[in-house]
Amino acid sequence: MKKPIAKNISRRRGGSRILASLREAVDWVEGNDVAVRVTTVEAPVVDVKATRQRLGLSQAAFAAKFGFQAATLRSWEQGRTYPDGTARVLLGGIANVTDALTGVKDRIDGRGSVAEDPGVTRALTPRTSPRRPG
Repeated sequence: MKKPIAKNISRRRGGSRILASLREAVDWVEGNDVAVRVTTVEAPVVDVKATRQRLGLSQAAFAAKFGFQAATLRSWEQGRTYPDGTARVLLGGIANVTDALTGVKDRIDGRGSVAEDPGVTRALTPRTSPRRPG
């Protein structure tokens, strides 16, 4: 017959591990030599107003299109607050796509066709025609 495992043993082990981790964190903050791993994630810094203006959108339209609150967008543009890491990553992606689209737009001639660049024309042309229900 198996002996039942005491529930408090696993709690003590978990609790003592948490306490040890907290002590390590305090030692690290105080500058003591502790073997800890520090991970730094770089998030892009984006000029929100310039990105929005390149897209030709109002603050309300930009906020609605990308899921931000209009008041939050205004605060970012006026420098009262700054986007958090997740928002900065999203804004960085928007800025990169905007820059890429601006480059394509600059190559479009006055008639609205892509000027002498068959690669872009092929990329914008669908490979297959849509099937009609039938």
